[in-house]
Parts: sequence; C-alpha cells; structure tokens
Amino acid sequence: MISGVAWMELAFQTVLSLTSAHANSVIPLPAVLLLLAQAEGRSFYWEKNLRLEWYSWPPEMRPAELFVQMHLLARHSEAGFKSPSRVEFCQSQLKWVLRAIHANPSSLSYWKILHKLTE
Repeated sequence: MISGVAWMELAFQTVLSLTSAHANSVIPLPAVLLLLAQAEGRSFYWEKNLRLEWYSWPPEMRPAELFVQMHLLARHSEAGFKSPSRVEFCQSQLKWVLRAIHANPSSLSYWKILHKLTE
C-alpha cells in the first residue's frame, strides 16, 4: 500500500512531466492537457487546462473522455458565472454525455452517467 506522501509525490512528478511536455511541444499535444487537468487536482487549473485541451483536438477526432470531462465542467460551471463564450455552455450536460456515448458506445460508465441524468 502506498502512503499519502508517496501519492502526493507521484502526483507532483506527474504534473511536472506533463507541464514540461506541454511547454516543449511545438504543436498542441492532445490528451496532455486533459491529463494535466486531472493531475492538478485544483478546480481553476482543471477548468483552464480542459478548455485548452478542447481546442487542441481536431473536431472529428475528439475522444469520448473529453466529452465526459466537458459534461463535468458544464455541471461545475452551472453554479457559477455563465459566459456564453465558454465552450462548456455550448451544449447541455445531457448533450455532452450523448456525444461521449456516440464516440464510444461500448463504455458502460457513459451509459450510467446518462441514466443518472435522465432520472
């Protein structure tokens, strides 16, 4: 079993590595910002990196997990200030999840999210 300190150190090293990969890449690297957003663990950085990640993918190649993350961002942002220029407000939470299911219909977890949203 790994102690809390070891997990924190692992997370810190992950953030450093992902930040370095992002800073040193000539072109945006899809998935790096998404992973960095998750590794940061702080809401502000998660939102910022997730929005940047959205634009680093060509529209036809965006992965299902990105749509699920946008659903979470939309849910998180609904409680705060709504700005029509923010990408997460372009669609409802339900539509983000439907897009994730369309991109990866075999993911049971996406179907579970859909079920919770429609209850």
